[in-house]
Amino acid sequence: MALLLIGCDRDRGVSSGLGGEVSSAEIAAPKDLPASLISPDDLVYRGAFRLPAGSGGSSWEYSGYAATYYPSGDPGKVADGYPGSLFAVGHDHQQYVSEISIPTPVVSKGKKLGDLSAARTLQGFADIKGDLFEELEIPRAGLAYLLRTADPATGNIFFSWGQHFQFERTPGIGLIRLDLSSPAPAGPWLLGDYTNYVYGDYLFEIPADWASAYVLEQRLAAGRFRDGIWSGLGPALFSFESPDSENPPGAGETIAAVTPLLLYGEPRASWPPWPGAKKRLGSRNPMPRSISISTYLTRAWITSVKSDIWWVLSGSTAPGA
Repeated sequence: MALLLIGCDRDRGVSSGLGGEVSSAEIAAPKDLPASLISPDDLVYRGAFRLPAGSGGSSWEYSGYAATYYPSGDPGKVADGYPGSLFAVGHDHQQYVSEISIPTPVVSKGKKLGDLSAARTLQGFADIKGDLFEELEIPRAGLAYLLRTADPATGNIFFSWGQHFQFERTPGIGLIRLDLSSPAPAGPWLLGDYTNYVYGDYLFEIPADWASAYVLEQRLAAGRFRDGIWSGLGPALFSFESPDSENPPGAGETIAAVTPLLLYGEPRASWPPWPGAKKRLGSRNPMPRSISISTYLTRAWITSVKSDIWWVLSGSTAPGA
């Protein structure tokens, strides 16, 4: 199994508390938007590397649900332009998490796995969820490393988990320590009064400067696109205040400081997709060229040296309804 790396090159130098819900009046509108959007021509294939063997009772087979970059990981590595490490979710059946190194990616002209360098296991697979969740049917998952002090070792990995059908609201966001042998999971928590169909999948850090300027220092973003109209008429995205890792809320409590950033419709806790729900949502703010059987699963936040920002969501749009 291999992991592909894609970079962005467009002469831009691209590098890779709890409170009340925020009203739209409190959110600052960006003053300067990027002059243009990123196009496929801006993407550069950097190569791939092989994933290591299994560990801790799991493996990388049937994986790919979630990953997060840890800038201070693998500190003894020889400088090669690819510092840090990755924390990622493994096999579908266990949904364990492991930390691996980032070897120099290789572009194999013959597309042969044997040409690729191999990552090393830095921390073996561990069950960071414990008994926080029951068995997940067709799971969704997200991971995000967040540092809030000058010491990288004090950072946390936030996680989100969801599943295909969630008829009742279920807490789905939590955090762990970086030591997978003693992750000390906290949570899970609910996100505002929103249904699980609009979060519990992709999860990532918001740059501190942008969060301070526009979303009251809410440093994390969570979202989901549930096929059908269960999450509205397009993918959802929210910023939210990351709970204090030293004194986290109790399991089942609610993260109340939540800001909708992308929401095609208004699916809340009391919003199951009953017959006629599409009529209620109607054509109000549908995502252009998106239909109910589209899929959006991965995301990235890109910041250039010119401080231009892009939020990239990838997926597929079906050609018919």
